[in-house]
Amino acid sequence: MTDKRELDKLVNFAFEYSKKFNEHFGYYCELPYDDFLDNGETALENFTKVIDKCIEDDIDYTVEKYGTKPLPKGNPNDILID
Repeated sequence: MTDKRELDKLVNFAFEYSKKFNEHFGYYCELPYDDFLDNGETALENFTKVIDKCIEDDIDYTVEKYGTKPLPKGNPNDILID
């Protein structure tokens, strides 16, 4: 099990790494917090591989693997409310 300081470090790195995903798909993926807590560095290595594979294949594998909920295409600021 990962301690709080180490978990914070892993999550911060994963969030920064996931910015590549955001730039490619236009939304952020879910981070596997429980996996980071239980498996530490190994979970982070697996996460970065998944992110790279998503970008390489242009397929969001994080939907199934981490529960990411993709945003609809288009600018959410364009939604009009009557």
